[in-house]
Amino acid sequence: MDIFKKRIQNAQERLNQDEIDAIIITNNSNIFYLSGLTEFPPEERDARIVITKKSAYILTDFRYTEAVLHKAPHLELIEISYNNSLVQATTSILSSQPQIIAIEGNSLTVNELSTLTSNFSNKTFKPIGKFIEELRMKKDQEEITAIQKACHLTDQAFDFIVRHVKSGVSEKKLAWEIEKFIKEKSGILSFPSIVAFGEHSAIPHHSPTDKKLSTSANIVLFDMGSKVDGYCSDMTRTIFTTPPTSELEKAYATLLDTQNTAIVDIGNYKDHHFATQNVAINVNNALIKNGYNQVPHGLGHGVGIDVHESPILSPFSDNPLHENMVLTIEPGIYIPGKFGIRIEDTIALDNNALQLTNSPKEIMVHHLTD
Repeated sequence: MDIFKKRIQNAQERLNQDEIDAIIITNNSNIFYLSGLTEFPPEERDARIVITKKSAYILTDFRYTEAVLHKAPHLELIEISYNNSLVQATTSILSSQPQIIAIEGNSLTVNELSTLTSNFSNKTFKPIGKFIEELRMKKDQEEITAIQKACHLTDQAFDFIVRHVKSGVSEKKLAWEIEKFIKEKSGILSFPSIVAFGEHSAIPHHSPTDKKLSTSANIVLFDMGSKVDGYCSDMTRTIFTTPPTSELEKAYATLLDTQNTAIVDIGNYKDHHFATQNVAINVNNALIKNGYNQVPHGLGHGVGIDVHESPILSPFSDNPLHENMVLTIEPGIYIPGKFGIRIEDTIALDNNALQLTNSPKEIMVHHLTD
């Protein structure tokens, strides 16, 4: 069976389970997941999908007609035009549906919902959380293959960028070199690269600046990822420009050991004693035991069409884990005003945890040259 037909079927089975008559899909990532179409600009709202218990429709205009007919024949095309507006087309589909219509509460706008409710006083519109996103958590083989490609490209980009770490180079320049390399290899960025020198590395989501690198900075943190065939990767590495002090060496060794242990622990997800939140709790306990603060952000997150997806790894989130989920493990140690170290890998759950990003993780000293 075509993989996209199967995804539609999975959504329809979920409708039956939840006693929902239809769902309106407006989230662009979910539209890509259900259609395979890459033509819709992510920043625009040029299409929506409506799934009922027996049918699936895609509503869009003439600019995308040929793409839909050739690439998404599993969806019935409803062409939007001046004579058949989006509201009219949606109304036509939903008028035959009994009662409960699900909407993506994190995507549909207030104005769009107001228009729907004004046209259907006899129907209940039920905002739902992550209906399709929950289906997306377990990846099929095509998705895992795309993520593996993205991880391989990210490894290549890291190997490339380390050779461009030179005295006087700026954070912005290195971030641009990462983006250019990935695009030249037919990928795109899965998120804006983080490049942080010295004390900037203590800011988890630092935005690259014009700060130039010198030996006094000593530390360079790269958080980067690529997107290939619509799927993301995410990886962080921290390198040194001079041999690390005993303080830095201890912090790095502690963090690497903690991350490696967490990956092994995640690999035990099939054990009936396993609890997802305990992985994050154990990481925090290990850091505190060694004199550091607990990780101030989530330990990890799902990766797929979006670089941040479900499930979430944190002490407060006990999402069950299943085979073919893809997620990150990214503990960090941050000493404000001094330094930060983060090590992050994208992993896939098989019989255990399979690391998909494979750039070196041992302490790396890259001596600066002019």
